[in-house]
Amino acid sequence: MKPEQLYADLKAAAEKLGITVAEKSFRNVGIKVESGLCTVKGRKMYILDRNKSLSEKIQLLGGCLAVMPNEHIYMVPFVREYIEGLREGGG
Repeated sequence: MKPEQLYADLKAAAEKLGITVAEKSFRNVGIKVESGLCTVKGRKMYILDRNKSLSEKIQLLGGCLAVMPNEHIYMVPFVREYIEGLREGGG
């Protein structure tokens, strides 16, 4: 699977879990900020640094999904295997 498709599928899986994925620029914010899961006005959001490489975005978002209960949502087998690999420490 191409990295662009994997990233799109990870974002879709996050949406199915009720997590909005947003890419924001963390340059020039004046404080140290990292990508991560947060709650904004009662909504779960995963905010990614848009300046990260695609492979870093995939790893960050996949790592978030790996620690969340996701057995009840459909993901294409490759995406599920990727997330399970991260959960098991192989990613």
